[in-house]
Amino acid sequence: MHVRVLLSASEAYGHLQIGPPKTWRRRSVPLPAALAEDLSAHVRGKRPNEFVFTSARGTPVRQSNFHARHFKPAAIRAGIDPRVRFHDLRHSYAAMLIAQGAHPRAIMERLGHSSIQVTLDTYGHLFPELEVHITDGLDQVYRKVQRKAE
Repeated sequence: MHVRVLLSASEAYGHLQIGPPKTWRRRSVPLPAALAEDLSAHVRGKRPNEFVFTSARGTPVRQSNFHARHFKPAAIRAGIDPRVRFHDLRHSYAAMLIAQGAHPRAIMERLGHSSIQVTLDTYGHLFPELEVHITDGLDQVYRKVQRKAE
């Protein structure tokens, strides 16, 4: 399953603004199977033009209310520092992709960055941690070639 990012909703000066994504690039983001199942159940019965996540009254979720009413209490219940911002989840997602060895281009596309340079400038400091993984992988290739040559 893929999520198609076609529009973006943001709040500025108390007003909800709906428009194209920040980079003007619509994108399709693949979801892990377990998350896709949960999301499918959540959107079942919704019309295509409805918001995926809404308030209890069915209105768009407002950042100004969401953080204090829902996100911060959930973070505390989960044992996460309550100073964590919702946007920090995006950075955690990028860090998980990097830790799994995702190619920077794939990360760029999933996050909707305007260029690979934006991705590398933002998350490049996380890539050096992959050195051991890369070196071990090259070692395995080298040893395999050595065995074949013997």
